[in-house]
Amino acid sequence: MKTFCIDPTALYRAAVICSCCIGLTFGSVSPSCLAQTSKGAEGYFQRALSESRELPTQEQAVRDFDSAIKLSPGTTKYYANKAELLFVLEEDEAALAAADKAIKLDPKCELAWYAKAKAQGRLKRPEEALKSINVVLSLSPKDALTLETRARLYVVQNRWQEAEKDLDQALNLSAGLISAYNDRINVCQHLKQWSKVVSDCTACLKIQTDHPGRMLQSRARAYAALHDYAKAVDDLKQAVKIWPDDIKVHRELEAVYKAMGDQKGQAMEAEKIKSLNRDY
Repeated sequence: MKTFCIDPTALYRAAVICSCCIGLTFGSVSPSCLAQTSKGAEGYFQRALSESRELPTQEQAVRDFDSAIKLSPGTTKYYANKAELLFVLEEDEAALAAADKAIKLDPKCELAWYAKAKAQGRLKRPEEALKSINVVLSLSPKDALTLETRARLYVVQNRWQEAEKDLDQALNLSAGLISAYNDRINVCQHLKQWSKVVSDCTACLKIQTDHPGRMLQSRARAYAALHDYAKAVDDLKQAVKIWPDDIKVHRELEAVYKAMGDQKGQAMEAEKIKSLNRDY
């Protein structure tokens, strides 16, 4: 796998707003109405945050963000959170517009820059996205998720070594970040750093014990590339137990038996593949 898709929900941060994004301005609102207006806008905002966490109510959350903005159009966090939610809803151009409004109000609003970078990335504007994500990292240089996002942008540009460096740093900051392990496995497969693939697959299998099949396959391929065929066979046999009727797994196992000169194992897998082909 040589390209990455940024998961729309994996990096969603609507509930956490940096302190630079919470200033309020009320324009020409009279002092007598100030407290009531603030309470109304904040009420809409808090409800929108709650609604944004569940798919059935996310469209209503956008409307509530808009209501908050109408009452308090100078509040950065309302635009920033709306931008993040619009990204989740895959409304990328609208997300960019909301993010730009937040950034105009506060150029140091990390959430807005982050939403902007992700939207630009999905709109296939990797160079623009990279500039935006670099702003986020200038504000929070030790954020693992942001480093992972930049690594994915580097991959789109075939900047594999830089992607690996960011993922190394992300995992040093957050050792349990399974998505970063998956990304680094893909990067290291491209770079043919098979020992690192084995290490990362092993770490993933320890962290995430459910659905291990694909990780076992990836580790088996790395073992095979390292000519450690016995371990490759062990992993593929475990994968076969999970997916006994998966022809691709049996073909991989057959290829490993062939590489190690095990004619009996190769013949056995070839027969199994024929049987599965007849069944389908």
